[in-house]
Parts: sequence; C-alpha cells; structure tokens
Amino acid sequence: MGPLPRRAARVIRNALAWRDTIRLVEDSYPWRNTRSPYPILVAEMLLRKTTAGQVVGVFDELMLRYPTPEKLAEARVGTLATLLRDLGLSGKRSVALKQVGKLLAERHGGVVPSDKTVLESLPHVGDYTASCVRVFGHGLTDVLLDSNTIRLYCRLLGLQRPRDPRRCPEIRSLSLAMARAAGNPARFNLAMLDLGRTTCTARKPACNLCPLRRDCHEVHQRARARRSTTRSS
Repeated sequence: MGPLPRRAARVIRNALAWRDTIRLVEDSYPWRNTRSPYPILVAEMLLRKTTAGQVVGVFDELMLRYPTPEKLAEARVGTLATLLRDLGLSGKRSVALKQVGKLLAERHGGVVPSDKTVLESLPHVGDYTASCVRVFGHGLTDVLLDSNTIRLYCRLLGLQRPRDPRRCPEIRSLSLAMARAAGNPARFNLAMLDLGRTTCTARKPACNLCPLRRDCHEVHQRARARRSTTRSS
C-alpha cells in the first residue's frame, strides 16, 4: 500500500477543506439535506441506475404522499408506478418500495434499522445503499464504495482496479480508517464521493485541481513518466 497511510491525516484534511470551499448543484438535493434514515433509504433505492436530476423531480412528491414507512406500505403499486414513470423500471421500483415499506412497518415498528445485515435483508437494498443509510442517516462509520470512489482510492494507492473492487481489502480498510479518523464519516464520505465524481474522473482527471495530488501515487507516477520522456528526447 506504500506510505499513504502515514499521510492519511493530510488526505482527510485536504479532502474536507476542498469540500467546504465548493458549492455543487447536488447540495440542494433534498436527500442531502436530511439526516433521517427513511428518506435517505428511499432516495438511494431510486438513484440506482437513475440520474439524480431525474430523481429530484419526483422525490419531494413521493415524500409528501408517503412520509413514513407505514404510509408507503399502504401505497398502491399502480400509483407508485405512475409517480415514478419518468425514472424507468417504474414497476419494479414501485413493488420494491412497497415491499420495503411493508417490512419496515411490520418488522421494525416503522423505524429504518442501522444494522447493516438487517438493512441488506430488505428487498433491493445492497451493500452501498445500506452503507449510505448507516453513514448519512444514522451517523455511523462505514465504507461507501461506488465506481467513483473506487477509482479515486485506486489512484491514490497505486492499485490496479480489482475484479471485485468493493471487496478489495486494501481499499476497504483504508477508506474505513480514514472515515473513522475524520470524526465525521458523513462529511468525509461525501467529500470523497464528490471528488471522485467531479475531479478524479475516469477519462480526463483534473489532477492539477485535485486537493489530494500531493499524496496521489498516480500523480507522482505520471510526473516521473514525463520527466523520463523529457530526458530521453
């Protein structure tokens, strides 16, 4: 893994400072402005294979009609499907939402649990969605790995993208340790998610604008390659 862990405090500090100095359109999304687990769970279920811009168009209406798991459990699938038709796959998502509302109402007293295993037992709730609920809804420390953060961590560490990156022990252990050390897992994870999405992009990463460039293995590797090319020319 190299020397990065010894510099982890600087990575945390710079990531948080970067996030505090920028304003993104995503900051206005309602699920980013709540710490209630239920709307966060619903939002993450809707965001799967769907853009945030599409979800924001129906999310407020959905929460207005079904503000609790009990209300969601009572919803008609057809009504949900009509409300979600612009998201695509509305039938499947409507059934899943109603199922989740029903299970939360019947088995958990209308409360979204914080236990990851219990969350993952809900229909259509996987590792990432469960982690989002834990981090942003319950304030717990967990690992948030999507395609953007996996790419960011691989570049930081100088790792080849693993076949199953969500189970890569080096990435998981480092991201978990840094989220814990940050003292505010939600704030840190949000910073890394947004950095990966806006700056450490797949095709044209803006390395010169990245607050983590001093500690990034790939940045240093590219610099060495440029120096080598210059000397040989």
